[in-house]
Amino acid sequence: MNDDEEEVDIDLEDPEDVKVIETEFKKLYETDADFRNSFGEEAFDLDIMQKYSIIDAYNQGGMPAVLNLLS
Repeated sequence: MNDDEEEVDIDLEDPEDVKVIETEFKKLYETDADFRNSFGEEAFDLDIMQKYSIIDAYNQGGMPAVLNLLS
C-alpha cells in the first residue's frame, strides 16, 4: 500500500463491518450500470472478501480497475 493511501481497518468477523461492505457493494451495483451489466445478479453470491476487494479496486480506479483485478 502506498503511503498516501488511506488505510482502513476492516474486521470481517465484525457484523457491523460486514454490513458496511454489503451496503457499499449494493450501492455500487445500483448506481453503476457498467458494474451491474458486467456482474449481474451473481455479484451478490460473492463472499465478503471478494466484495471488499472489488469495492476497493473500484474506489481506486473505477470499472477498469475492477476488470483488471478480475483478469
